[in-house]
Amino acid sequence: MDEKFPEFRKSLIILDGDKSKESKLQKHKNVLFLPGLLRPENVFLEYLDNLPKNDKFWSAEMGGYDKPAFLMGKPSNTTDRATMKDWFNKEKQHWGLGGKRLFNRWVKDNQLMADKFCEELTHKIEQLKS
Repeated sequence: MDEKFPEFRKSLIILDGDKSKESKLQKHKNVLFLPGLLRPENVFLEYLDNLPKNDKFWSAEMGGYDKPAFLMGKPSNTTDRATMKDWFNKEKQHWGLGGKRLFNRWVKDNQLMADKFCEELTHKIEQLKS
């Protein structure tokens, strides 16, 4: 982006939340960060880890995917990017089509962060149009 390629100036670039710590990226008007300060995989792992065993998310609709099943598949090394990507891709089959059930639930429980992200997204799109 610092090389000023025209393609980057015309595009909206959405990066994982853990990249927001890199202040040099924040200066660009066409860069937006996903909510949180972690990779999306870690955000969802942490979210699921904090759901109680009796939460309605763990339902029969999930084909036996309950809190104990989640815990059995939970990676021990949550700092390794490849490990987390692998975990996420294996587990998302349990979260509804494209992970929709989990994503919708996360948004419901994190409405302020989700709304803020949507507002920022709208603002960035408007900036790019002008």
